[in-house]
Amino acid sequence: VEDFMKRSNVCELTASFVRRHGASVEELAEGERLPAHRASIAVRRSAGPQGARRGFSEVDAYQLVEEVGDVKLNQNESPWDIPDEIKDEILDAMRTQHWNRYHQSVGEELRRDIARAVGLDSSTVFVGNGSNLLLQWLFEAFGGPGRVALIPSPSFSLYRMWGTISDTRIDSFRLVEEDLGGGRHAFEYPIDEVCERIEKTRPALTVLCLPNNPTGTDLGPEHVEAILRAAEDAGGWVIIDEAYVEFSRRNSDRADLARQGRRVFLLRTFSKALAAAGLRIGYLLTNDEGADAIAKIVPPFHIGLFNAVAGRTLWRRRDIFEERVATIARERTGLMDAFRALPDARVYSSSGNFFMIRLASAEALREALQRRGILVRKLWKDPALENCLRINIGTPEENGRLLEAVREFFRR
Repeated sequence: VEDFMKRSNVCELTASFVRRHGASVEELAEGERLPAHRASIAVRRSAGPQGARRGFSEVDAYQLVEEVGDVKLNQNESPWDIPDEIKDEILDAMRTQHWNRYHQSVGEELRRDIARAVGLDSSTVFVGNGSNLLLQWLFEAFGGPGRVALIPSPSFSLYRMWGTISDTRIDSFRLVEEDLGGGRHAFEYPIDEVCERIEKTRPALTVLCLPNNPTGTDLGPEHVEAILRAAEDAGGWVIIDEAYVEFSRRNSDRADLARQGRRVFLLRTFSKALAAAGLRIGYLLTNDEGADAIAKIVPPFHIGLFNAVAGRTLWRRRDIFEERVATIARERTGLMDAFRALPDARVYSSSGNFFMIRLASAEALREALQRRGILVRKLWKDPALENCLRINIGTPEENGRLLEAVREFFRR
């Protein structure tokens, strides 16, 4: 439009133009506060040949990059494998099973095992092929068009991805970088801001990652309670992703929230502390109301027989892994102290099996480590994490190799 008196330019929006540029035109119309224009484009985008839902066009597929190295400190895995004696126990149990049959009972027994340990009814415990799948179920069940999810940033990328694919509107809050003194730094949750955003936007889902990946941030019970109360007052739910909870300095058992019937979903995994990343076993704890909804999205026989048998065995023998968790906590403290002694290095407090550092020479250091067969994770897709590296805690021997290589790099 050249002016509002006499002249207008009319453009034909072809189907191909709408497919290629419709999302950008919608965004522009929203920014210009032209809701009718935005709605007209949305209608055109939904018309014509039907493909995947709108949200699928707004995200890229999750990209996995396979890196090869002798010391893998880049994927937050357990540095130790499952002990051979437990592997043998799993394989012996598998040999007694009928592989040609559908099995429901073994998966249900795993649910009951977990439920007894955490003090919940088994109907409020769900097991899935990794906690990522359970997270997707939550967005499918409680997100969707016209609903909002409030997520932290920087944090795990799948929150935004699952939300967008489910056509949930994503709102995010930034973790705040703070200098804690004594060479200690942290990315902290802005509790008051989160509660205010919940009151304002009334999200269906508020996501907390505790400890947060990649910053290592955790929260105490009083802060979790404040956010949960705000979410409940707004009619929403809180998802707490607890993938790294076993390593937490706070060591608080949030299962009590589910036992109290609060509007919470706790996501946990066998991938980290229980050393079963290759098996893909996750579980979810909630209350009766949440369980009634999730039960409708769970497909039949979705847990494979091997996962169910392995999961029961690992859960029964989980005490064996407690010393490993204690070792990782000790190694984490030693590594973080060593990195704080490096020139111009900023080390962030962590409650996970990893920690994050920032230094100007981060990319050069990462490349130097890679040449020596040591892999760490670079993070600077998010501007807030420019020149940051995330380092998984390895075995004491692997951590020694890491420190030797790092010190050699800084001696040059």
